[in-house]
Amino acid sequence: MTTQAPAVIVVAARTAIGTSRKGSLAAVEATQLAKPVITAAIERSGRGRTV
Repeated sequence: MTTQAPAVIVVAARTAIGTSRKGSLAAVEATQLAKPVITAAIERSGRGRTV
């Protein structure tokens, strides 16, 4: 049996910026903010768009 090396994320991306609690992003769900960041990280990795 072979073992796989642990996965490591080595890429940076960020979400939009707004003021906390009362700003323009207050009504946006965390998952909606995270999706473009995760998608960008995968695209930058060169592994394809698999989100």
